[in-house]
Amino acid sequence: MTAKNPAPRKPRRRRSEPLPTTPDAVEIALEAEARNPSQDSPARRLLDRQTALIDADLKLRGWEIARARAGVALTGLAVAAALAGAMVLGAMAWSASQAQGVVVRAFTTSSDLEKAGYSGPTLARRFLDRIDAHQYASRGTVLQRNSGFSSEGDDAIRLEIPQTGLSVSDLQAMLRDWLGHERTLDGAVTRNGDGVTVSVRLTGLPAVSVSGPEQDLDALLSQAADQVYALAEPQRAVFAQPDTPEGEAKVQGLLTQIRTTGSSVERADGFSFSAARTLDNRQAVRFAQAATQLAPDLPIAHMQLGSALRALGQDGPAHSADLQAQAAFKRPARMLWAEGQRELQPIRLAAQLAADEADFGRAVRLQRRLQDLRARRGVRSLGELPQVLAAPHDLNAALAGVDLAALSGPETLNARLARAEVTAAAGRRAEAAAQYDAIAAELARLDAQAQLKGHSRSRQSVSLDVPLAAARARAVAEAGDLPRARDLIGSTPLNCYRCRMARGHIAWLAADYTAAGREYEAAEALAPDLPFAFEERGRLHFATRDLQGAQRMAAEAARRAPNWADPLKLNGDAFAMQGKTGAAARAYRAALKLAPR
Repeated sequence: MTAKNPAPRKPRRRRSEPLPTTPDAVEIALEAEARNPSQDSPARRLLDRQTALIDADLKLRGWEIARARAGVALTGLAVAAALAGAMVLGAMAWSASQAQGVVVRAFTTSSDLEKAGYSGPTLARRFLDRIDAHQYASRGTVLQRNSGFSSEGDDAIRLEIPQTGLSVSDLQAMLRDWLGHERTLDGAVTRNGDGVTVSVRLTGLPAVSVSGPEQDLDALLSQAADQVYALAEPQRAVFAQPDTPEGEAKVQGLLTQIRTTGSSVERADGFSFSAARTLDNRQAVRFAQAATQLAPDLPIAHMQLGSALRALGQDGPAHSADLQAQAAFKRPARMLWAEGQRELQPIRLAAQLAADEADFGRAVRLQRRLQDLRARRGVRSLGELPQVLAAPHDLNAALAGVDLAALSGPETLNARLARAEVTAAAGRRAEAAAQYDAIAAELARLDAQAQLKGHSRSRQSVSLDVPLAAARARAVAEAGDLPRARDLIGSTPLNCYRCRMARGHIAWLAADYTAAGREYEAAEALAPDLPFAFEERGRLHFATRDLQGAQRMAAEAARRAPNWADPLKLNGDAFAMQGKTGAAARAYRAALKLAPR
């Protein structure tokens, strides 16, 4: 080859594209895009389309997840709704199974009476108004039977009026009819010649029917309600009877009914109620004893026995009966009391026991608690708070209590008795004697009024007669009139604990120490578990300079009443009289701890 004709050059071979490293199209496109970053390259276009597809897929998946979650939520709501419905239905069924009231159905009547305004619901409502009046009149009673009328609760007695369709109330009524223990009261008013007849029947009781002129229909409904209520609630029907000889005859019939019908517990309840109603305390004891034999676990039976015995002055047996009542409260007690009384009665019993045992600090706390509970129910009552305040020598508080009660309205007989007891404790002897005389005169006046109505005595004198006589005789003796005091105490029974103590006190004031000692010993024998006669005999020994006898009696009283300050003070006085100042100081400090005032 010449220089002029050089040999042709071989064409330069183009570099081949590297082979893909993966079979995945997206990764191949990513590798290609890395070699050619142009926005128009096929790899870029493929990647853009793939990104759009991924976005669309993510949105689709998001909707699918939302739908799944919504499905779970709806399922949960459905399950919750089903559970709630089951719970509501179960609660309705349980409530229905506990129903023990009375259902008063609309009365049946004729069309002409309906046109005159006496529709079935109206007649039933007027009948029920009379029942409600009896319920209100007897609201303070302690005892109750499970007749339905006396059940607690807003719907214990309800009027049932037929409706169209099915409502929640209809479903509740169906469940109560099926599962409950309600009693049904049906009534009808029919024409009877020129007059009308009211017929009423409560499930489980005889039918009642009364007739009369149509213009007396309201009075006939009331008569029918009275008769039905007396059959269903004989105890509470007692309170609806007028205070007349005829009313008293009905009362005695009702009392006989409640003592002779029902279970042993209900008959015991009837005897207890009879004990509370009778005007003869000895008869009350017999009724209450019969109640305790029929139902030994019924607290109210023992409490009524204690009240009757205490009214007779038999404080020792009364204390024993109250201890039996306290023991009955600790067992699964069968209490037939109205709802408000179930809280009050155990506290009242505990306060009485604390006072009997001279634990006056505890008695004051319990009496204040009783006062608060009564105040919440709108009842203003001192109870025995002033007396238990005066016993540990807190005389200012006791006098303030009776003065405050006097400001709130006319003084009741019990408030006047509390004032007399506190006045006597304060050492105002002549004033206390005059107050007791005034109370005795008031009781005599009330007894005379009661006799005009056919009663043997007033209800107020039943519980106050013997205890008042003992307190009055003691106050008259302390005021210096020993002959009149002997006349007053001479009419009291010899088995009366406080009366024998009053006899001893009168003999002491007359300087007949031997007779006084015998009376105190007799009182101790009547109530060996009570401390008061022992302490008073100890003071008699101290007054006669028998210091060892005084300390012996102080020890006996303190053994029965470890929380009472007076025996400790008496012991301190005896030590001081013997010149044992250190022992006396210790005894006084112990007494001051229990009675700072």
